[in-house]
Amino acid sequence: MKSLAQALVEAVAFLELSSDQVVDPDLAVQAMESISHSLQSASERERQAVLDYCHSQAEKLAATWDSADQKRRAFYQQFGEAMGLTRTSKSRTGSRQAALHVMNRPDYTRVETREDFLHRLRNSPPTETS
Repeated sequence: MKSLAQALVEAVAFLELSSDQVVDPDLAVQAMESISHSLQSASERERQAVLDYCHSQAEKLAATWDSADQKRRAFYQQFGEAMGLTRTSKSRTGSRQAALHVMNRPDYTRVETREDFLHRLRNSPPTETS
């Protein structure tokens, strides 16, 4: 289960931490939304494996002062909350203001940012799984 947790978290890290020239921000957020949705039906054991992996990676980076490592460490520390695996009162703020959906109407200019999406995700009632 550790290998699957690692693969999942590192895929999301790639989407989150890559520059806009590497990964289209709109597509990255759509992918992360889909992953987050899928994680809502994970078992407690699966959730814990993901959280344990994130904790161990954050601890490995605790002693480094490299800014890229610190960004990655913050990502690991915030992963559980950002993906809806844990609930806390803190809100997550990211550096990238990625768009989720832009309406096709010409008069519509509102773009849902990643922070808006995460706030909506954290505050929406859990869905029942069959």
